[in-house]
Amino acid sequence: MKKSNSKKYLKLVLYIMIFFTVTMIVAVVLNFVGLIKEPNLDTTWIVFLVVMFIVSVLLIRIINDSYDTIFKRRNVDRFNMIGYTFIVMTIIDYITALVTPGSNGTIITIIPGVFITADMCMSLIPGLLSFVIAESFRDAIDIKEENDLTI
Repeated sequence: MKKSNSKKYLKLVLYIMIFFTVTMIVAVVLNFVGLIKEPNLDTTWIVFLVVMFIVSVLLIRIINDSYDTIFKRRNVDRFNMIGYTFIVMTIIDYITALVTPGSNGTIITIIPGVFITADMCMSLIPGLLSFVIAESFRDAIDIKEENDLTI
């Protein structure tokens, strides 16, 4: 059976993403140090870039593990780590929107000071999906281990 090259293309895209992420992290750090003056860069950019770097590295590790079998406990831990990084990004987005005066892109205001922004939704949803995928992998690993014990 012919194997698909999709893993190779996905890894290539992730490596390109890591390259651009590291390049932008350097630019943001230079902006904070004062060597570059870009008024549109704020602290949420550095958080976003670090999260994208971590997620890209973890996804590359998951892809590398999938050549043998994808259902490994390490991949469950990696998906959980991806979920935690997105949740941390959501919390930092909330704190930033809370302390930054003016328009923060609020979608829903529950009570004053408790709100949901578009940026929070864009990081919360992938985080929760990562936890769902991790649980699915955990269940698949348990089923695989039970089947391996069956004669």
